[in-house]
Amino acid sequence: MKKCINIATFLGIMLVCTGCNLKQKNTNTIQTTSEIVSEDMTTSDIEENERMGIINEQQFPIIHNIVNKEDEVKTMFLNNEHDKNGKVYSYSYYYFSEIESKYKSDYLILYNNFYDMNTKIELSGTLNYDEFMRLLKQVIIDNPDFYFVGKDWVVSIDTDTNKVVEFDTNYVYDKNVINQNNKLLQELVNNIKSNLGNNVSDYDTYLFLHDYIIQNVTYNELETNEHDSDVIGCLINKSCTYAGFAQGYKYLCRELGYSTALCAGVKGNLNLWNVVPYGDDWMCIDVGKDNIDSVICNNWAKHNNFGVSDNKLINEGKYTIFNSFDEIGYVVHPECNNNNLAFKTMQGEFYKLDNVDNAKQKIIDVSIQNLKKGIYYNEFMCDDIEVYESLKEGLLNQYKVDLYDMLRDINSASENYNISSEQVGLSFEYWDKTVLIYYFEV
Repeated sequence: MKKCINIATFLGIMLVCTGCNLKQKNTNTIQTTSEIVSEDMTTSDIEENERMGIINEQQFPIIHNIVNKEDEVKTMFLNNEHDKNGKVYSYSYYYFSEIESKYKSDYLILYNNFYDMNTKIELSGTLNYDEFMRLLKQVIIDNPDFYFVGKDWVVSIDTDTNKVVEFDTNYVYDKNVINQNNKLLQELVNNIKSNLGNNVSDYDTYLFLHDYIIQNVTYNELETNEHDSDVIGCLINKSCTYAGFAQGYKYLCRELGYSTALCAGVKGNLNLWNVVPYGDDWMCIDVGKDNIDSVICNNWAKHNNFGVSDNKLINEGKYTIFNSFDEIGYVVHPECNNNNLAFKTMQGEFYKLDNVDNAKQKIIDVSIQNLKKGIYYNEFMCDDIEVYESLKEGLLNQYKVDLYDMLRDINSASENYNISSEQVGLSFEYWDKTVLIYYFEV
């Protein structure tokens, strides 16, 4: 007797049942096959990437030093446990270990076998089909390393216990291709670590990785390439979707020792972002949204969605967040309740610009005042749209006049300043009429 199970579509994993057969005595086999078939990336493709110097064509952001290392709170780490490759586990590993210990065994079995690229995997026999499928999809999506796991699955169930005892899968790429990708990724990580240095706070490390991706990766809404939704698309091809941004950022966090999670929500379309630990709480970081929203001048990135809480994303970002494991089936993440970790909040004072005539002079005065204090970031909130549009037109579009005049006044205020237009980062937020100005390397 055939038993068919329909599996929901999520993040490009579209599965339909194609029938079942009796695999062995007391074992019922359920066959599922992906409707999406990707062509293997050839070794020559990887070699071409290396010839183009993709990994070396990088722009590295400044280190903001919002939080001094000596003043940093102790960031919560779930555990010091590392996998066989010396990497920290994703948050989902600890989540499954806590909610019910029976999940932990099969999580580790899948995890280790995927790394070894074993196609036939014997399981503990403690999970029923629904429990196993939720765990399986969580292991794949919450570990960016497993982008190569295929979607042609055979799940074998012991008919006496109704538990899953064996799992067969395919892999989209061969080991040579994966090893080449890993080599490129490791080279990139080494470059990032070298530019980041050792004496940087956790908060500023998260910020550095956020800005690095924004400055080096472009958004591909149409998902025209096979890796657009995974870590390879983000960090090697430098073009990806929302999911790719989240996977790329998660991969870098993990390489630097942070156990992080993914969060899923809807704002028109389904979106993924990251949840990272800081202090005794968690914070949301949506690199993809900041990338799309950024009006970048001199590689300055927006930070509207850095360090924010769930509440901010829901109330200001208008997101519907999937907050429970049962609600969406997978994508396990902790709640983010701290409203004081956002980039803007951590920067401190806001300055109000109430009319067009004195707006530029106010910016000059505040910039000089803050630069003398060693504060390079300034945020101004405009009272009305007229002031906002006037500054945007002048500073961004007519910068050779307005911006140059502003810098001349700032530089003349002290012989210590010698800021050029190439050392200014500008960002404009239409929704709250704010203007952000950062001075680089002063």
